[in-house]
Amino acid sequence: MTAPSAQSVIDGLRANRVKIEAFCNSLSGEELETLVPPDNAWTVKDFIIHLVDFDDLTTEWVESVMAGDLGGPKANPDGSKFDIDEWNQQRLEQCRAQPLAEVIETWRPERERFLSTLAKLSEEQMTQSVFFPGDNKR
Repeated sequence: MTAPSAQSVIDGLRANRVKIEAFCNSLSGEELETLVPPDNAWTVKDFIIHLVDFDDLTTEWVESVMAGDLGGPKANPDGSKFDIDEWNQQRLEQCRAQPLAEVIETWRPERERFLSTLAKLSEEQMTQSVFFPGDNKR
C-alpha cells in the first residue's frame, strides 16, 4: 500500500502534468522561442524541457534514498563531481532540436517510473530531509 503522503504527491504530480501539457500545447512556435527573462539564455521551450526531462535523475535519487543513501547524486559517469547546472545544459543540448511534443512523449515512461518509485516510499522516508548536493551554489 502506498503511504498517504506519497499518494498525495503522486496525485498532485499527475494533475500538474495534465496542466503542463495543456499549457505547452497552447503555445505557438514564437512563444516557445521567447527568452525568459529577455536577458536569459533559456527560452520558454528550454524551461519546459527542464521540467519534463528531470524524472530520470529524480527517480535515481529517490531510489538511493530508499536504499538509505540521503546524499543524492555525487558523481557523473566519468567520476567527476555532479553539477546540476552542467547536467541541465547537457540535457537541453540533447533535446533542443526535438519538437516539444516529442520531448514530452519521450518523457512519459520516465514519469511513470518516477511515480512508481515514489509509491514505494514509506511514510518515514517521505518526511526525511534530503539536500540536493548537485547545486554548487549552496
